[in-house]
Formats: sequence, C-alpha cells, structure tokens
Amino acid sequence: MNERITENLFEKLLEKYNYYKDNNILLEYQKSKIAEIAKLLKNSSKSNQNNHQGSPDFIITSKKVPDFVIVVECKANIKKHKSDSLNQVKDYAVDGALHYAKSLSKNYHVLAIGFSGQNQEESKLDMYLHSKGSLNHSDFINKSQNIITEFLTFDEIVENASFDKNIYDKRQKDLVEFASNLHNFMRDHAKLTDQEKPLLVSGTLIALYNDAFNSSFDKHKPQDLQEEWLSVIKKEIDKAEIPKVKINNMIQPYTSISSHPELGKATIQYPQSNFIRTN
Repeated sequence: MNERITENLFEKLLEKYNYYKDNNILLEYQKSKIAEIAKLLKNSSKSNQNNHQGSPDFIITSKKVPDFVIVVECKANIKKHKSDSLNQVKDYAVDGALHYAKSLSKNYHVLAIGFSGQNQEESKLDMYLHSKGSLNHSDFINKSQNIITEFLTFDEIVENASFDKNIYDKRQKDLVEFASNLHNFMRDHAKLTDQEKPLLVSGTLIALYNDAFNSSFDKHKPQDLQEEWLSVIKKEIDKAEIPKVKINNMIQPYTSISSHPELGKATIQYPQSNFIRTN
C-alpha cells in the first residue's frame, strides 16, 4: 500500500470542495510558514522526542479565520484508520491528527481529520474538534447536534464549528478581552479622544481590506505607518461607487488621525509605533 495514493485522494477532496480556488486559503504540507503554527509543532513529533518537529500531512488555514486550523493525517491501510484508545499516534490516522490538534489547540481552534484508504469507495474519514485552550477534543457536530461524517468546504467547516459551545464561549471571551485591551491601548498609549477612537478603528478596518497593507503592516517604519494607513484608506474608498464629493467628506476625518503625534511614536511596548494592533 502507498500512503501517497491516500494523500492524492484527499487532495481530490480538496479540489472537489474548492480549497484550491479560494485565495484566502493556505494549504501546506508537513510544515507551516506561519510562525505560530511552526512553533507549536516544533516539539510535537509523534515519537515524543524533544526538539523533533511534528509533520502533519496537511495543514489548512484561512486569512479570513485566523484562529482556526485544519490538520490532516493520512494512512494507506484502512485498518490503521483509528485505534480504540485514540492514543496510538504513530500508527493510526485519527490518533495522529488528534495528537497534532492537541499541540495546536494552545493557540487555535483545530479540526483534526483522519483519512485512510487506497480508493475513494473504501476510504474512511473522521473529524474531531479541539477548541482553543481545551484539554480534550469533541465530536464534530452540526446545528442539529448530529456528527458530521462527510468533508465540507472551509466555510462550512467553520460555520459548523461555531455551533460547538467551547468554541463559541472562547471566541466571546476573546472578543471581550480584545475590546478591553483595544480601549486601554487607545486611551493610555495612543492618547486618543473619544471622538478619535472610532475613526482609528473604522479606518483600520477599511485599510485591512487592502491585502498588501494587511500583509505588510509590520514592515512599515513607525514614522511612515500613519501616512501609508491614510493612503490605503483613500484607495479602498475610491474603489467604491460613491460620488467624489462624498468620498472627500468620508476621507477628511481620517486625516487628523494620520497626523496624530502619539500614533507615530515607537515605544518599548509597541516598537512598531503606538498604532492600532489587530492581534
């Protein structure tokens, strides 16, 4: 039996469900260029040896849902699909996927997928959720509380994962914590007035629609970041079908933020400057 055949079968599922057509989705094999994922997999070898990299067969993420990861392990033989104990991580597909999910769940919500077989007709697929910060995995269920047994699009997977109580509660908690930290940041570090705070938030949300700005945020020098922020806002608003006079009125309030004296200052806590953070 050939495990590469099994991987090819799973790749056909990815193709069927349009994973290759979605520009927001990143498909990686055995290692990730996402620093946080690479760090979490660094000591997660299935042999339990320290300093040995864990290497899942597939690692799937999306820019649209940065707190969610799909991790996949394949086995050629369907007899090696899933053990009764789910702890035979080297020998079974589901067990191995759950092993990696446990490591990644320190900072991510994870869908662990075990896939086995040499042809589509006999292949087996099982999926489990491991929510961020949780000690244990759970069944992957839909809104009707039925276990999901068939592969789905990425958006469908994320939608069904949101029905998991652990994931829902964790995201609500993270959102409240983020809002509190953002408020403190704008008040204590950025020194913004109550009128300026919503302008910084709304302007940044507009700017982040620009993929180039989104991916290069940390590469800008502190003294240049505000100017680039305003420039990108103008570009994104210009794309909308809005009368020119209204565009000028929309952009005008952001100009004061782009020249705010505190926002361009780099500090020890915020070396990229006291500019709004998205994480």
